Order: sequence, then structure tokens, then C-alpha cells
Amino acid sequence: MKNCANNINVLKRWIKIREESFEKIKKDPSASLHEKLMYEFSIDGLTDALSIIETGAIKEI
Repeated sequence: MKNCANNINVLKRWIKIREESFEKIKKDPSASLHEKLMYEFSIDGLTDALSIIETGAIKEI
């Protein structure tokens, strides 16, 4: 269970880092649409993974 708690904390940190980076990218006029979408999809995927773990659907990664 400790490993699962570690995974949750790591995912939360990654989501926060990606969200902060995404906010900077969204304001950057030279950033491509592809780059913006990659950040958005990355955040969505990490958030989905966190939700699955927190709901108990997966105990270990």
C-alpha cells in the first residue's frame, strides 16, 4: 500500500508540473498547436491514471 501512496504522490507532482508548463505554453505565441495539444493530452492521461489508482481499480503500478 505504501508503494501505491508513493505512486499517487508522484502522479500529483507530475500533473502539477505539467499544468504549470501548459499555462506557460498556452501564452507562448511561438508554441505550435501540436505542442499545446501534447501537454493537454499528457495532463488528461496523468489525471485519468490518478483517478484509476485513487478509486482502487488498480492497487499497484
